[in-house]
Amino acid sequence: LYFKKGFFLLSASLFFILVSLFSLVLELHSTFTLKQFEEDVETFSDLTLEHAGEIMVQATSALDNLEEYRLPYCDTPHLNVLRKVAYDNDYIQDIVYIDGNRPRCSSMLNDINTMFLPAPDFVYKNAYGVWYNVESPLNRNKRMIYVGATRHLVVLNPRSFLDIPSYSHNIQSALLERKKQDGQVILSDSIGDGVFSRLITGENRTDRFYIDNKYYVLKPLSNSDLALVVSADKPVSTARYLTIFFSALPLFLLLSLLLSALISRRTLTIQSPRYVLNQALKQKEFELYYQPIIALNTAQVVGCEALIRWHHSDGRVIMPDSFIPMLRQTGLMKALTLYVIDEAIQTACVLKKTYPEMFVSINLEAAEFED
Repeated sequence: LYFKKGFFLLSASLFFILVSLFSLVLELHSTFTLKQFEEDVETFSDLTLEHAGEIMVQATSALDNLEEYRLPYCDTPHLNVLRKVAYDNDYIQDIVYIDGNRPRCSSMLNDINTMFLPAPDFVYKNAYGVWYNVESPLNRNKRMIYVGATRHLVVLNPRSFLDIPSYSHNIQSALLERKKQDGQVILSDSIGDGVFSRLITGENRTDRFYIDNKYYVLKPLSNSDLALVVSADKPVSTARYLTIFFSALPLFLLLSLLLSALISRRTLTIQSPRYVLNQALKQKEFELYYQPIIALNTAQVVGCEALIRWHHSDGRVIMPDSFIPMLRQTGLMKALTLYVIDEAIQTACVLKKTYPEMFVSINLEAAEFED
């Protein structure tokens, strides 16, 4: 009964330890994975913002150079300049000359008379008007972004702002207005409309948040009314970790039972008399105490008798009548006898150098003479 109780307690303890360690490993793995995931999304957001900044720098630099051009406009030399600037800049789709609020000509269309520019949607760096609600004269179904100065504007494809490849976490991005209540999505990579409404109305008070198993990062584009929204799939959901945890419980139960059986068997072995006595022999815990033998007619010490004692590791000195019977039962009596003979002979050799007549006697069982 004692053994069964101990085995049960050991199994339960091992099971609890294994489950706790596994829970800790899962928690650490989840925390590390989530942190790495959020850093990846953050890095992607920063790269996209940096890329958008490069596009705006290219657009405004081109406008600054074009503003230096003087009359006449829309003639062949002027159109050639527009075409060259558009060709030299990767992100510029077209360059338009404007007279007040009316476009007149462009690098792609020599003559434009059907367009009317409303007030810009916002002013970039207090110097450049930006339009993103204007229909393109080339394709009414494809809205473009216009960045304009006094006499020229450049046409930018909104897609170029999000042209940053991502190969993990199903990362998607979008551009949207962020200050107007009726703001609209400028460009989206299939991010749900429900998310945009929450962003636009300010329902989320943070720029990083989770909705279901999606992670969103909201970052404003500097000097603009636009914001970048990046979404990514959460690497592993809580439900997935719970499934892994509960699936592993039977394995931990089986492993704890197996370890308990091995430990119990080893414990029984260590606690057995044979193991304890054998270890005592190996550690030389047995010592010989020498009792003098005196000649009665002379009262002189003529020899000594070797008596075995067990100097236990706990400090106790155990007498032979306590351990000799166990040695016989465990079959270690011969090993002890050989040990006694060896120790006694060494003592006799030491005595012989000073007292040649001295002898050492030992006690042997009758059965030892048969070996």
